Parts: sequence; C-alpha cells; structure tokens
Amino acid sequence: MISILPVELLARAQKEAFDMEKLEVLPEESMVPVCDASCNRMNFLGAIKMQVYLEGGDTAIVAFHIADTNDKDILLGMNALDRLVVQLVIRSEIGDDNTEKDARGVTVLRRLYVPPHGSAL
Repeated sequence: MISILPVELLARAQKEAFDMEKLEVLPEESMVPVCDASCNRMNFLGAIKMQVYLEGGDTAIVAFHIADTNDKDILLGMNALDRLVVQLVIRSEIGDDNTEKDARGVTVLRRLYVPPHGSAL
C-alpha cells in the first residue's frame, strides 16, 4: 500500500515556515499508476520523499503521493510502517490462549504491475 499526503497539509506546513527544500520531489515518470480497491485509477499531484519521525520510535525516509484534497489525515502504507519498525498483530479474542500462533514468513521474488482488468502469469 502506498502512503498518501493531502496537499492541504503541505500548504499548511509551508505557511508555518517548514523548510520545503528538505522534501525530495520525485520525477513524474517514476510514478506508477495506482488504483483503488474498485480498480479505479487514482490521480495524484505528484510524489515526494521526506523524513518521518515516529514519536518514541524510529525514523525513516518515506515516499508520499500528494492527493488534491483538504483532508487532514495522512495515510501511511505498509512499506512505511515496515521502515518505521511498526508491526500490526491480529490476535484472536476466542479462547484463553494468549500465545501467538506460528508466523510464516513471506518473501517477494519479484514485483509486477498488472493494469486494471489485465492479467499476467
């Protein structure tokens, strides 16, 4: 999942004298198409990389797609959470056993972009 930053937050940061030179603007040609869960293409103004600080935790450089919205919510994707050493654990509420189940690791061998309504082998 990608990370999304509303343009309104960038505008507010600039008004509050945030040093915009610290942001690395990513070239438009490096952006791959992004679709929502309904296979509708999402439109973004651009993309940046910036340092993210997790209160009481780690820091990481995270790439953000810039959304043309006035929202105040930042969406951190799973890649960003992984870089910030944040783990999400789903625990079953059934039963008295609070021990974690055996976790199986997954390794990505390659990434492949498949456009909406497309197919690949």
